[in-house]
Amino acid sequence: MNKRIENLFEQALDAAVPETWTRLDMDQVKRLCDKFAELTIRECAKLADDTPGEYLLQPYHYPSTYIKEQLGVKE
Repeated sequence: MNKRIENLFEQALDAAVPETWTRLDMDQVKRLCDKFAELTIRECAKLADDTPGEYLLQPYHYPSTYIKEQLGVKE
């Protein structure tokens, strides 16, 4: 797993469940992080591949914008 993904995952855990995740052993945290990263990357790649052509013809619409819209991430 990429170190950047690991750092992002730790930030997410700190923000979401700081009192809980520290009770897990590092093997559990690593397995959870690896699987989450894999699933997230696969979903983003699929959305990028499936971005409708007509969507991309609109000004300021990029695959990254489409991915964020589909996953409910606000700018």
